[in-house]
Amino acid sequence: MIAATGRTHRAPVERDEPAGAQRSLDMFTDIAIARRHAFSLSRSLMVVTFVIAIGQHYGVITAEDADGSVAIVTEFDPFA
Repeated sequence: MIAATGRTHRAPVERDEPAGAQRSLDMFTDIAIARRHAFSLSRSLMVVTFVIAIGQHYGVITAEDADGSVAIVTEFDPFA
């Protein structure tokens, strides 16, 4: 949060993307992008991550969130 010392001319906004951006942050349609995100997340958090397939889309989850009912495409282990 940024505190203004004087009166501002607009209301505070809480969002990470420009207004009107239509983007899904949890699903990818390109396997290469999903793999890059999974690798980056694995290295950043130092946890095992999986790229999973859901229909024509791909998602990235951590190993602790996997329950066996998802189709795992790729696994990234930062300790290997």
